Amino acid sequence: GGLVGGLMTWGGIVLVVLGFDIKRVKGMLGVDYIKVMGVGVMFGMGSGGGGLFLNKRLLRHAYSYVYLRVLGKRSLDRGV
Repeated sequence: GGLVGGLMTWGGIVLVVLGFDIKRVKGMLGVDYIKVMGVGVMFGMGSGGGGLFLNKRLLRHAYSYVYLRVLGKRSLDRGV
């Protein structure tokens, strides 16, 4: 979901840039998209780098349980 959602979002922004100029689009977004892309790259590198530094396999499944006041005990699953 995250990859497809990101591609659809940036595809829409590219279409708006083609219709308007870049200054207007920067004003409409309200965030510096270069910094947002940098944060995304850092998350991507961190997800793969964690296994490298912890001496774990790259593709493994991790899970834990968290207690939330409103929802109670919930599991957090992540395919790493």
